[in-house]
Amino acid sequence: MPLFVRLFTNTAPRSEFERHMEGHLAYLRELVAEGKLRYAGPFADGTGGIEILQMKDRIEAQETMRRDPFVVNGLGVYELREFRDILGDLPQR
Repeated sequence: MPLFVRLFTNTAPRSEFERHMEGHLAYLRELVAEGKLRYAGPFADGTGGIEILQMKDRIEAQETMRRDPFVVNGLGVYELREFRDILGDLPQR
């Protein structure tokens, strides 16, 4: 299945992120349990975060990202890009 990277950029105050963090993390855990989220984490400078997703296609990846509580609540914008794991060193789940 294709891999996608989601680059999320914060546009809301920190207090809004704190308010929705629990829901965001719960959603990410669901994606991990479904085998759709490979890696995730915030940028060190606090301006956003990155997620590596394994989805059947771009449409599924877009629909999945639109359900993220951060996106639903308008806390930022994201860019979704498909990429290839040419080294083959991302562990399969």
